[in-house]
Amino acid sequence: MPVLKDFTTLPDGRVICKRDVSTVVLDDKQASQICDNVKEDLDRQFIRFITFPETNVTVELMDRIKLQELYKIIGNDFSCPNTLGCTETKTNHGQRFFEISILSGQPREDLMITCVHEYAHTWIIENVPPARAKKIGKDAVEGFCELLSYLYAEQQGLAASKSNILANHYTRGQIDLFIAAHRQYGFGDIVDWMKSGDDPVLLRDDLSRVRRMEDRPKTKIVAANTPLVSAVTATNNPPPKLPEQLVLQGITWSKTQPMALINGRTLSVNEEAKVTVSSTNVLVRCVAIREDAVVIQVGGAGELRTLTIKRK
Repeated sequence: MPVLKDFTTLPDGRVICKRDVSTVVLDDKQASQICDNVKEDLDRQFIRFITFPETNVTVELMDRIKLQELYKIIGNDFSCPNTLGCTETKTNHGQRFFEISILSGQPREDLMITCVHEYAHTWIIENVPPARAKKIGKDAVEGFCELLSYLYAEQQGLAASKSNILANHYTRGQIDLFIAAHRQYGFGDIVDWMKSGDDPVLLRDDLSRVRRMEDRPKTKIVAANTPLVSAVTATNNPPPKLPEQLVLQGITWSKTQPMALINGRTLSVNEEAKVTVSSTNVLVRCVAIREDAVVIQVGGAGELRTLTIKRK
């Protein structure tokens, strides 16, 4: 948009109007503090599923000219295809470390979301096996990073960032599929797919393939002298109904992303997981979370039940 007067010109030629100059982050120390806070929030939000690199990461602001020059360096295979941030992987005496560069002059909210995206890249590089990294598509890599950014924006109540993520088409639709897979299968299955999924990208026609893995557990072979009937019976027996032993242990309340702790397992809305009950695992789906109670579905198509926190 044209800027006529009272504007600020950045060293790389960008122009910021008087209205927006108070909202952008230009100071390195301020940016560093914001990114530190983002990292802490990420650790708390995703602690059940992933751990982000801690001591081997540096974050710095960079103007547009320097940031674009980074993409000309050979070997930046995991660099983001936009110009808001870049993650470089380097080694020193056999130790890997990351240099995250983030575009200066962004509004605080945009800086936070860019930081999340780049930290997601560091997790991928440290945790996705080399064979899988060669197979997985770049659109899926970016889609996963955008998913974390989207979930973070949802947790923090950043409505504008959520809209911007959905409106950005550079993942070629993968972000929409990642969000759909998260709602249907949960974040844990997505993490497993990133590490050892069969496909290079999520498939719109068959989203259930997010649960298909290359490294499946080997089927246990029944010994020749073991009666086959007993093995089949053990497999087909339904899990025992123990609804009385499902206990709501706590609620982390948030209007955007509440979480409930049931028998030591944390669940968000629409997430399902196997919850340990005595010596059995029971499939539980979290239907709704209120400030004082949780509505769950036991055993897949079971009836809805409401759990409340037992007061001592």
